[in-house]
Amino acid sequence: SVDKDGYMGEDFNKAAGLPDDFKIHKSTLDEIERVAENNSYTSDIKKYLGIDKYYTNIDMAETIKQYYNQFNQIVNHSFNDANKTSFTEADINSMP
Repeated sequence: SVDKDGYMGEDFNKAAGLPDDFKIHKSTLDEIERVAENNSYTSDIKKYLGIDKYYTNIDMAETIKQYYNQFNQIVNHSFNDANKTSFTEADINSMP
């Protein structure tokens, strides 16, 4: 589901293994799909195959879940505070 402000609902967060209050905008997911669909590699394949859409089923919840888990591993490795929710420029530059 999507709320009135365009953010994914708690059902998406649950499917993606995200905290209930995590905010990710639907347009962000649309952009992830757009970039995946239109990179030079897939564009060449689509042209070669004569198709309009290369990816017919992207599981956004699973995709976001994988990236969220990777980011959490980086945060847990880089900082003593595993619950850190905001980062300074220096914090970001210190991440592996």
